[in-house]
Amino acid sequence: MLTAMRMDCLVCSQYLKGSLATSAIMAACLVLGMGSFTAIPGTIFLFSIMGITISAYSYDERNGWAAYRATLPILRRDMVLGRYLATLAMALVEYVLALALCLLLVGVMRVVEAPGMLEATFAWNSEQAAALALSSSVCVAIGMVIMAVSHVVALRFGMTKAMKYVPGVLCVLGLLPVFVPLLFMGEETRMAVLAQLGAVLESGGLLLIPVVCLTVAGAAYALSAAIGVRVYERREL
Repeated sequence: MLTAMRMDCLVCSQYLKGSLATSAIMAACLVLGMGSFTAIPGTIFLFSIMGITISAYSYDERNGWAAYRATLPILRRDMVLGRYLATLAMALVEYVLALALCLLLVGVMRVVEAPGMLEATFAWNSEQAAALALSSSVCVAIGMVIMAVSHVVALRFGMTKAMKYVPGVLCVLGLLPVFVPLLFMGEETRMAVLAQLGAVLESGGLLLIPVVCLTVAGAAYALSAAIGVRVYERREL
């Protein structure tokens, strides 16, 4: 598995190098648009894991890499698990780099006299820390769930066909949390649930959101890996 992961990391690193300029532009737009840096690391992770995953499967199709790997003394299970770990690891590398740069700028703004806008943008307090944790966890969770679906579809059909099916599947998954309450819960039940949720958040439950998001995302990613192994083992290359 580690051998397969290293090979995929080598492929994904090509995307990582090319995405640095795009990430820098994205970070600048977020700072100018929001007046805060807290959304930068999570947003960069979200776009990175999608770009890295698509790039890895596209590389397979362009170069016939999937058929070649089938001739190597590596189990298909290890190939799949290596792909899951490599794409996640490379996206986390970009997240850590973005987070480190943001925290470095926070430290610089405390030492150097900066213009008012920059000083306010990179200010650090408990509210900023909470916003950073919340935005990061939500973006990481969204990225992992999207890729949990995309991995399985790409492993089954290849990247070209996957691009036809994934948007529709993600739309259905995204709309389910909205329509299920509307269809199967009465008005009084919905209002009671919303009131209870509001009470939990006001009593400090906001800190539970990152834990819940990451737990659900990790479980979805692990389940996707298990399904992906079974799908890829039955696929004819």
